[in-house]
Amino acid sequence: MIQAFILDDEFGAIKNLQLILQDMAPNIEVIGYATSTKDAELKIRMLKPDVLFLDIEMPNESGIEFLKRLHYYDFEVVFVTAYNEFAIQAFKLNAIDYLLKPIDQQEMKHCLERINDLYVLKSNYRMTLTKEKLEHFCDSFEGNDHSKIVLKNKDAIEFVSFEHIIYLRGDGSYTDFTFELKGKITKILMSYPLSHYESILPKKTFLRVHKSFIINTKFIKQIQKSPGYTILLHSGETIPISKRRVADIITQLQK
Repeated sequence: MIQAFILDDEFGAIKNLQLILQDMAPNIEVIGYATSTKDAELKIRMLKPDVLFLDIEMPNESGIEFLKRLHYYDFEVVFVTAYNEFAIQAFKLNAIDYLLKPIDQQEMKHCLERINDLYVLKSNYRMTLTKEKLEHFCDSFEGNDHSKIVLKNKDAIEFVSFEHIIYLRGDGSYTDFTFELKGKITKILMSYPLSHYESILPKKTFLRVHKSFIINTKFIKQIQKSPGYTILLHSGETIPISKRRVADIITQLQK
C-alpha cells in the first residue's frame, strides 16, 4: 500500500483530493493531511509518507519554500496547483508531476501511473529524492536552468539535457524519446502525447517535422528530396517530413 500525505491550506481541496484518490487509487492510503507547512512538517516526519500531494500557493510559506527548507526527505512530490502556464512548464521539466486545479481525471490517471512506477523503482533500487535533486528543480522553477527533462520508465529515471535528445516519435498517447546517454543511443517510452512535449521543448532547437516526429536540429545531416522529403540524421536514420511543413522547416534551418 502506497501511503500519501496532503498539504493544502484549503480543507475543501484536501477532502476533494481524498475522494478522488479513494475512487481512482485503491492502492493509495491517505495517512494524514495538514493546512499549514508548520503542522505538516511534524506530521510528515512522524508518518513518513511515500508521496506528498503539495499545494504551492499558501500563506506564510509556499510549497516550494517548504521543500527547500527541509534538509532531507525520501518521499515523492506531486504539486497540486492553480499556477500560471509558465510555472506549469517548469514543473513538467523537472517535477515528479503536477496536477492543475480543478483536477482533470486523465491527468490524475497519468500521475497515479507515475507514482506506482516510482514506488516500484524505489522498492527495487531503494532510490531516494535528495536535497540536491530538489535544488535542481527549484533552480529550474526560478528560471535559471530550463535545459533538462526528466524521463522515467519501469527501469530507470534519467535527467536528460535537451542537447542530448535526438528526436521524439509520437504514437497516440505515448512518446518515444531517442537520446544520447554516456555515448550510447538510448530510448525511453513516456506516457504523454507528442503535443505535450512540443509545448515544452525550445522551438529554436526542436522542429515538429511530421505529425509523429520532433527533431533536434543539431542532429540533422541533410534534407533529402527523393523519394518524398526526408531528414537524414547523423546516425544514419531517416525521418519523414510532412509536405505542408517542408517550406517552414527549410526556412527555420536557414536562420
